[in-house]
Amino acid sequence: MKKTMGKNPPCKTPRAPRERTAALGNGHKSFLAEKRRDMRDLHHALGAQGAYRVGPVVREALLNLNKLPFLSTYDSSYDVFSLHDGSDLSINLARGQKRVIFTPAFISFKLDRKNPKSIIFWKLIVRWTREKFPQSKVALMGDTFEIVSQSIKNPKTNIKEGTFWIPSKEIDERLAASREFFQGLSAFAKSCANSYRR
Repeated sequence: MKKTMGKNPPCKTPRAPRERTAALGNGHKSFLAEKRRDMRDLHHALGAQGAYRVGPVVREALLNLNKLPFLSTYDSSYDVFSLHDGSDLSINLARGQKRVIFTPAFISFKLDRKNPKSIIFWKLIVRWTREKFPQSKVALMGDTFEIVSQSIKNPKTNIKEGTFWIPSKEIDERLAASREFFQGLSAFAKSCANSYRR
């Protein structure tokens, strides 16, 4: 029998997985591991085409929106809908992403990681400015499910921003492609924009 004096005895318990160890010891490593899992599931949901692309199931639902009266064109490469009044309605399915936009209206969808094809909530950001819209980054994600209205005015650029959170009941691509949903959304966006123009 070998002597173990002066040495640490061998560990009999199996080592915990790396992600679990990170969760116990370092919070930022756990956060990064969760982000990697989210991005992996996101790319799987989007057909592994990147954050600015949509998968075939969602793309089919979005293409059906061209039949709606208030939509004129749909650019699948940038996921942008153009309204008849010249404004843009931008669709993005990326979770926790920051994006440069020049649009007065923006819709953000959050995907459920357990069921990537289902959309669990959406939010609308209405932007309006008297001058040319400057380049800016807008955080797209939030954790609340309440209706929140925020007004921020920048005197240098005369920007007024309104953020509206709207709760929903497990809407999926069929509801997202429905006529009533986006007709009401268009009317809501225009009413918000008109209220900020006054």
